[in-house]
Amino acid sequence: ACLLRRDFDILPTDHGRKWFQLFREMESEMPVGNYGASPLSITLLETAIDWQSVSNKRRENYLTLLQALREFALLKDLPEDVVPLGLPVRVENRDALRQALFDQNIYPPIHWDLAGVVPEHFDESHELSRHILTLICDQRYDERDMEREICVVRRVVGT
Repeated sequence: ACLLRRDFDILPTDHGRKWFQLFREMESEMPVGNYGASPLSITLLETAIDWQSVSNKRRENYLTLLQALREFALLKDLPEDVVPLGLPVRVENRDALRQALFDQNIYPPIHWDLAGVVPEHFDESHELSRHILTLICDQRYDERDMEREICVVRRVVGT
């Protein structure tokens, strides 16, 4: 899945969604627990990544999304010492929005799907879970990608 995703990021193709199918299958079977990183992973994390550049790009992309989509954002500002994973938004038609983003080869995750995990009597938590989506702002993407993401959101949610 990771190798196919890398290839897809370099040159998207119609059959490139195979990576996403494999990723979803793998994600559903991944063990959850407190596991240590391999020595190779630790070395790569310590030496192969320009973390300041990653931080700057993520913040820049987040702020672009936030400026355009503030009314949907769960977090309305970005403290100086925070590097975002993505922009969590709350929308009524989350599943339709996610599908529209998929159709444009944008793959936002859903954090936190509570069905079957949190007891149903936690109504407010489940209500939020059904409407939340995390828009992508990671360092692989540029301003053009953020604008494309914004356009899809605006088209689907209206406004």
